[in-house]
Amino acid sequence: MPEKTLPQIAVKLDKERHFLVSMGALRRFQKASGKNILDKTTMDQISTDLKSNTLTDDLFILLWACLRHEDDKLTVEKLEDMICPGTMQEVLKKFFEAWAAAMPDKKSEENEEADPLANPPAG
Repeated sequence: MPEKTLPQIAVKLDKERHFLVSMGALRRFQKASGKNILDKTTMDQISTDLKSNTLTDDLFILLWACLRHEDDKLTVEKLEDMICPGTMQEVLKKFFEAWAAAMPDKKSEENEEADPLANPPAG
């Protein structure tokens, strides 16, 4: 089986950077915010805030967590200063592309459920 590479999505900030929604990024978010990004309540709150144009700490911590893999000196505050109102929509678009690319493919999940070798019975 070929090795699957982690999907990275380029975004233009102070230079070209790459969003990577990895387990490391999700753990960085949790450590910095005290919240689990995979918890529906957390995602719903971020989504609600975005729809009302509210820029929250959680949003910037999430963006930072997914960019930090290639720059360990990047801080949330530095990231905030790389984004202006005119570029925020494009940054979010790129982040959500990375998020979608990192999530399990629904068809793959269905195929794994049908494949007895993918999920052997507990024994």
